[in-house]
Amino acid sequence: MTLLSLAGGLFLGHELGRNNLGNSFGMAVGTRMLPFAFSAVLAGFFVFMGALFGGAGTTAGILALAPGFTPFVAFTVCVSGGLVLGMLTRYGIPVSIAQSIIGALLGADIYFCFPIDLNHVSEIVFAWFYSPILSCAVAFVLFHIIRFWLHHRPVGVFYRDIWVRWGLIGVGAFSAYGIGANNVCVIIGPYLAAGILNETVLTVLISSAIFLGFLRANKQVIRTLSSGLFPLGPLESFIAVFGAALTLFAFSSTTFKAGLTFLGLPSLPLIPISVTHAVIGAIVGLALAKGRFGLKTANLGCVLAAWALVPIISGLISYGILTIVGLFGV
Repeated sequence: MTLLSLAGGLFLGHELGRNNLGNSFGMAVGTRMLPFAFSAVLAGFFVFMGALFGGAGTTAGILALAPGFTPFVAFTVCVSGGLVLGMLTRYGIPVSIAQSIIGALLGADIYFCFPIDLNHVSEIVFAWFYSPILSCAVAFVLFHIIRFWLHHRPVGVFYRDIWVRWGLIGVGAFSAYGIGANNVCVIIGPYLAAGILNETVLTVLISSAIFLGFLRANKQVIRTLSSGLFPLGPLESFIAVFGAALTLFAFSSTTFKAGLTFLGLPSLPLIPISVTHAVIGAIVGLALAKGRFGLKTANLGCVLAAWALVPIISGLISYGILTIVGLFGV
């Protein structure tokens, strides 16, 4: 039963991969700068590296929301988050795994009347609002810096394409590392709380499921990010991914946080945030930097509405499954 419960985490990891390749390499694929298979393999490798070497800080935050979990509860939470993720992926809507799994965690906590640290929850929820604003500002500034640099040091089209292609590989890998460091913890956290296997084994298993999801990534999600919200060229894609990756890194790196603290500077909390929020915030920042013309507000509104519903729906599914199982005394 303990091993069967891992099926929920593997399912959620697979759905994360199907929905989240677009956040790291989707715009590079959508603008035809990088091939799909190469992007999927590279993303899978760096997600694993990020989860293995950079996920300790955010994992602790998830463990705080999973007191007294059993293998079945961990299974229920992951299946609930995966169902919401899979449903919206089918319609090409970029979704936050952090929102889906935390909503499911809170649904389970409420069902079992587990104590909930409201300060910690509010810290996470508040970050869902200001992280896209931060990535929006970063992308806005990056766009003007790069435009200024290219104006004073013009580069030929051939060499620009080469540099942009290598840049997309670099920032895509950086973003995938950030997904591993910040988002994989939301899957392995419930299993660690339930005492199933150890963190390294769980990281290998979940990262493998994410890689399989990358190979089956939803093309419509990729189109939504590369052109469905704002028409992006290769250079704009580089800026959007880089801005989002920097934001994700700031919420994930214990070293970065320690460095800011040592210098007496304010730092961000080490909590799971949505890479999807960060990417779309960066896309909006680019649209603002270019005069907002071309920003498809109707599509953006649809994505924002989905974000508002994701944690509620996943929480209700988690609570509902546990209620049904409880009625039958399982």
